[in-house]
Amino acid sequence: MSMELFVWGANSHGQLGLGYQSEQIVDPERLNLSKLNINVADIKCIVGGAGHTLILEHSGRLFGCGWNKASQVGLPNNKLDAISNFGIINNFHMEKIIDIACGWNHSFALTDCGEIYGWGSNQYGQLGLKQLHCDNSIANKYISVPIKIKIEFKVKKIAAGLRHSAVISDDGRVFVTGSGNKYQLGLVDSNTEPILSTDTFTPVPGIENIIDIACGQYFTIALAGNGDIFTWGNNKYGQLGVDSNEIPSSILPIKLEMNFGEVKMISAGWTHANVLNNEGIIFAWGRNTYGQLGNGLNDIYQQWQPKIVQTISNIRQLSVGSEHNIALDDEGRIYSWGWNEHGNCGNGDVTNIFSPCEILNRTNNNTALLIGSGAAHSFAIIKNTIDNE
Repeated sequence: MSMELFVWGANSHGQLGLGYQSEQIVDPERLNLSKLNINVADIKCIVGGAGHTLILEHSGRLFGCGWNKASQVGLPNNKLDAISNFGIINNFHMEKIIDIACGWNHSFALTDCGEIYGWGSNQYGQLGLKQLHCDNSIANKYISVPIKIKIEFKVKKIAAGLRHSAVISDDGRVFVTGSGNKYQLGLVDSNTEPILSTDTFTPVPGIENIIDIACGQYFTIALAGNGDIFTWGNNKYGQLGVDSNEIPSSILPIKLEMNFGEVKMISAGWTHANVLNNEGIIFAWGRNTYGQLGNGLNDIYQQWQPKIVQTISNIRQLSVGSEHNIALDDEGRIYSWGWNEHGNCGNGDVTNIFSPCEILNRTNNNTALLIGSGAAHSFAIIKNTIDNE
């Protein structure tokens, strides 16, 4: 039995780790990890930002490559704007990393002690680091290697969007930092006016017992332990799950009045949202200009009501890019749909896909184990069960 990592989509910054830069890879391509000292069988998750990628092993080792203009890859002693080969990221002081998150050009790592490290752009305070020195000079604009973010609580989940970030504390509260220009922070001041920016992780009022969180471009979605789902921020395309004509944006969290069943996970693209429940059903809502809702309708540009993605079932993993989606079912089949300008859907074309399309076709000998995505690039680990003896 062997396992291989396949990569496809945008590669203009070397974010696929192939050792070179190219506009796009439209057909999934094998990535040779042996020379990079990455154990494909030990990969826990693969996460991408706008143009960079992080790979986390179960062992806690972390690797990065891609766009590095803001130092978001986090490799020590590497000041290149683009890094085309995966390198190991250190500076975690022997602490074990258990989860990671990528924003547009910033990155986070969560340790098994509930602490977080951040690196990359802090231009909008999205790392939770102070932006000004005591003399009002600019501080912490770009962080070149991971540094520990000083917070007074333990973290159990991290998420990152375009210019804002969110964490869940060990007692189920949500804390946010960064830009709130479209109300994506969910914060108000003492006069109930929206807080449009902060460089300190600040608690979101009105929600508790939160177990999952996701950040879109200008909105945020949270899942509570009782199954309630809350959204806030910009609602231009109905991505909050409420009518955009009635509620064009929301400063504070809105509770969705929808029965999703027992929810397994939530996810956010730039302008759409998904729920995956424990029955393997995906619900989608928001923008559909590029087919990101998977409803087969190329003339419906947005849909605020959460609806089931009908043509696939028994989904166990879902990974969402900025405007495309990758799903993995119980049989090891991979499906993709949505924005495909850079071949990010992996079907050998660059035409947007409005209904889920099977890619890397499963055979009796090949089955997918893991999927991942960045803004416009995608990944899959494939197991081959052929006995070569």
